[in-house]
Formats: sequence, C-alpha cells, structure tokens
Amino acid sequence: MDWRALVASGVPGPDEVRVVRIPLDGPSADLAETLSADERERAARFVFDVHRRRFVAARASLRRVLALCLDRDPAGLSFEYTDRGRPSLRLASHPDFDFNLAHSGDLALLALSSRTVGIDVEQLREIPNGLEIARRFFSPREVVALKHLTENERRGGFVNAWTRKEALIKAVGRASGPWRRRK
Repeated sequence: MDWRALVASGVPGPDEVRVVRIPLDGPSADLAETLSADERERAARFVFDVHRRRFVAARASLRRVLALCLDRDPAGLSFEYTDRGRPSLRLASHPDFDFNLAHSGDLALLALSSRTVGIDVEQLREIPNGLEIARRFFSPREVVALKHLTENERRGGFVNAWTRKEALIKAVGRASGPWRRRK
C-alpha cells in the first residue's frame, strides 16, 4: 500500500492509529533538503555512510509524511524534544496530534495518532544473552513464558515482547532499551 493514502486524508481521527512503513534504502535524491540544521548536524556525526543515509531517509520521510498529513511544508516543521529526545510538534491547530518513529536496519515505521502513541521495530537477530536481558527487564511471568518456548521460538518471542515494551516506553517518554544510544 502506498503510504500517501494513509495520510492524504489529514490527521488521524479520534482513537485512530495509522502505521506507515518506510523503506530506508530507496532512492535518496534531495532527501536532506528538508532537514533542519540540527538534523543535518546529527546526520554528519554518523561514522558509517549507510547509517547516515538511513538516518537522513528516516527524518526526511518523517517530515514528508507529517507535512502531507498536516498540509504543511516539510522543511518548515519545527520539532520540540523532551529531555529523553522524543520529538513532537506543538501545533495549536492540532493539539492532540502525536507521532512516533522507529527504525532498524533498512526499515522505519511511523505511527500517527490523535492520542499518545509509541512504535518500535527490531530486526530479528541472534541475542545470545536474551534470557539475561529478559530477567532484568521483563516481568517474572514473561520470563517464564519465554523459557517455555523452544530455542527456535525464543528469539522471535523475545523480540516480540521487547518491541511491545519499547513502543510503550517510547509512548510515555521514558528511558529506552539497555543497548540503545540516545541523543
């Protein structure tokens, strides 16, 4: 589905959540032109070109989707940040509008809502200390459930639980995962 269809109708209605899938390794012509000076500065700090390109693609796409949804100029959007780095737009015309962006590898997901929203995405990968991480951050019941999964199911089970927790934590603006670097 074309993401434009999800946002062309304006901001989400009451109790509506829209999720936009954004590929990060597509064409990159003129993506940086809509970024703010601080976003270009953040992009320049990436050591590896692939990470820089994906950051630029994610932020430029965020701006383009929000601009289409709000009928604004992408370059003219001004973000405010919490002390934890969560961006927001404070618009008198849309005081309840919220969004959250997550990216992992070559994919980003953007959630748009009329309520506080969080989203997360993680690539499936080996997490050799998954049970140790679960013991530290999951409830005892969740750890037991994870232990009851087969070895093959455990990686997916861990990532599934982790992304749900991460999305909730991002929605409420708390600290994020133990292996995350934040602004």
